[in-house]
Amino acid sequence: MKKLTDVIIGTAIINPDLDSQFDKSLNAKNKGINVLLQVESVIKGDVKLKEKLFIYQFQTNCTQIFQIGEKYLIFGEKIEKFTKAKINKKNSGELSPPPPPPSVKNGLIELYTHEKEEVKLLNDQILKYKTITTDQCTSLSVDSKGFPTTMSYLKTANN
Repeated sequence: MKKLTDVIIGTAIINPDLDSQFDKSLNAKNKGINVLLQVESVIKGDVKLKEKLFIYQFQTNCTQIFQIGEKYLIFGEKIEKFTKAKINKKNSGELSPPPPPPSVKNGLIELYTHEKEEVKLLNDQILKYKTITTDQCTSLSVDSKGFPTTMSYLKTANN
């Protein structure tokens, strides 16, 4: 838990429209990936009760799809800024190597995207809300079978 900046329980309340087709299709089903979460309990972090957090996720096979209105235990890492990664173009004409796996380094995320607008939209969210990242491996529904065991472990680890 040392790398994690936040461990919270909260309810997914809205899927902010970041204008992707995928986000729009999830909105229609009352679901979301990058959601606002209303904080209900703080286990670790400088988050306040009732505060709204923006939850950003890397689009990977570990992406958590949140059900709006459902409560989740979130293990997250704070994001302070998004930047557009510099892509090496000196090997033009050749296949470029894949980008490194996504990660947060000192609160900074480099996005391997061709869309400057995407970086701006995400930084606009940071101006409105504290922002953290999580995924399916580090978040779970409070209604899941693993929730009581996880909470028991957290209570033991904090004592």
